[in-house]
Amino acid sequence: MSELTDTVRKMLSQAQVFARDTPFEALSRTRQALIEIDAALANPGGQPDDRASLLALRKIAASRAAKYEARLSDWIGQAEARAHQYTTNEHLRLAQPMRAKV
Repeated sequence: MSELTDTVRKMLSQAQVFARDTPFEALSRTRQALIEIDAALANPGGQPDDRASLLALRKIAASRAAKYEARLSDWIGQAEARAHQYTTNEHLRLAQPMRAKV
């Protein structure tokens, strides 16, 4: 296994760790892995074993990128819903009459 495949595997492993709490980071690392893989596959030099493993890793990375994009859109939707709820709550509090000083 080459250094590149090790690096790509680490990137995908790190992306999997970030997938739950920070999906934007997971998607970013997966996209970086795809860029690295595509750059290596575009270079005709290299061993056939590396090419086969890179193609397999590219398939994994592409499927994970789709999952992380869906997770990111859900995460953004939840954040927007929390922001809307907060803003609505603040408007309701500000609309209440002020207490008289005693």
